[in-house]
Amino acid sequence: MLSHWLVCYDVVCPKRLQKICKFMKAKGFHLQASVFYLRASQREIDALIEDLSVLMDQANDDIRIYHVAPLTQARMMGSVFDAFPGVMGDLFDP
Repeated sequence: MLSHWLVCYDVVCPKRLQKICKFMKAKGFHLQASVFYLRASQREIDALIEDLSVLMDQANDDIRIYHVAPLTQARMMGSVFDAFPGVMGDLFDP
């Protein structure tokens, strides 16, 4: 069963930041600079955690993964959501 997740990160090294951002763009929707939304199973999240733990510097970087409510329950404002009308529709499926 797919659940809804936010992945947020603060990565110190610009080179690592680029690698993690590129990796996450293949996994989810880029909501903000260091925030991604994805729909995934627990097994997929477990694999994501393993992959990110290899990419990050555990002594200096911070990555957080939050289980969240569907985006249909979120309040979103700003022009970024108007820029991707087709993409956003896919994200609102329960």
